[in-house]
Amino acid sequence: MILKRFETYYVGAICLLIATIILLPKFVVLGIVLLGIVVIVGITKKLLVFKPSFLNLLFILLYLIYLLYVLYTRDHNLAVKYLEYKLSFIVFPILFSFSSKSGVNLKTIAFVFVLSTLLLGVLGIFNSAICYLDTHITTCWMTGFFSFIHHPSYASVYFSISILCIWYLKSIRFWSKMIAIILSFIFIAFILLTLSLAGILFLLFMLTYFALRYVFKRFGKLPALITIILFPVALLSIITFEPHIKWEFIDAKEKAFDYFKNPSDFLKNRKDDYSGSNSRLILWTVTAQGINEYPLGIGTANTEEFLNYKLREIGLEELAKQNLNPHNQYLQTWLEVGVFGFLIILAIGISSIIEGVKDRNFILIFTSFALMFNMLFESILQRQSGIVFFSFALCFLMLYRKKEVRNM
Repeated sequence: MILKRFETYYVGAICLLIATIILLPKFVVLGIVLLGIVVIVGITKKLLVFKPSFLNLLFILLYLIYLLYVLYTRDHNLAVKYLEYKLSFIVFPILFSFSSKSGVNLKTIAFVFVLSTLLLGVLGIFNSAICYLDTHITTCWMTGFFSFIHHPSYASVYFSISILCIWYLKSIRFWSKMIAIILSFIFIAFILLTLSLAGILFLLFMLTYFALRYVFKRFGKLPALITIILFPVALLSIITFEPHIKWEFIDAKEKAFDYFKNPSDFLKNRKDDYSGSNSRLILWTVTAQGINEYPLGIGTANTEEFLNYKLREIGLEELAKQNLNPHNQYLQTWLEVGVFGFLIILAIGISSIIEGVKDRNFILIFTSFALMFNMLFESILQRQSGIVFFSFALCFLMLYRKKEVRNM
């Protein structure tokens, strides 16, 4: 009886934390504190068992490296703020090193995640509608107007993971296949409204994988091969018919070709063009140059100052004024805390995917892949929306990965 009651409180605390991460990120500390209290009670009452994982150790090591590199920071106040933001790398590995003896109701947790992200999308539509009624501008329905609580790239990750949860929930009593299909299309629409190119590409990879899996199981190898061939056609169709995505893709392609022809000239000739693709290529190049100079890192919280200095050095004053990060977590981590930090974030993603594949846990696999994929285009572990979500999700999913999440 005590164990059953504790499980209810434990799952309830996790669900409340999920709701705050998705809908009320400013209050996420309250959710973490509540879960911490429940875990402490569980430990003292011996209702939780110690079950650490290699992933937990990696997150803690990553935090300790950031802590060590504070010794080299040029702005101690900013470095302390960095460490405060990244406390999730310590907190969640500790909290999820203790497993419930009776297990957890994963379907309840998945349901709350879907409900929270659905409400996030509905709030986005509501905010866009208000903007459109005031201005009559069609862009009110897209990007930051729609995704006003989280950056569009982060919101697109939440919506993608929700699609997986929807199909994981298909076995519960009131959850019909039709409900799953309708909700899936709603979340796909939400992802398209974010206009996150990384989010849309990730969605396409995810849908292609499950389409191939279904076709292979149902019809065999040849139809699966045809599906693989049709994937680029589907991608091209989306790029061709959606004007905003088409512009983003063409712009990215043109800038990439210009860049690879002559990287030096590319940097010199981009003083008046700071589009998303241009900015990223410039920032990646300058960051890579910094890594080449300082492979062991320049210190916690020094990245923006270093980039601004380098950008001004090559005459890109206006871009420097924007105080941007590298928009690539791999490069940012390496520049900031050195090659060992880079290897740790690589190990976090790879080890999570390996464990997910071993247990055929698709939610763990695709959450890990979402992190690794989005780290190519965003410094996704620099904002609270990414730090808290991914450290929570991966540590939780790793602890309960052997629960039945295969029949999707």
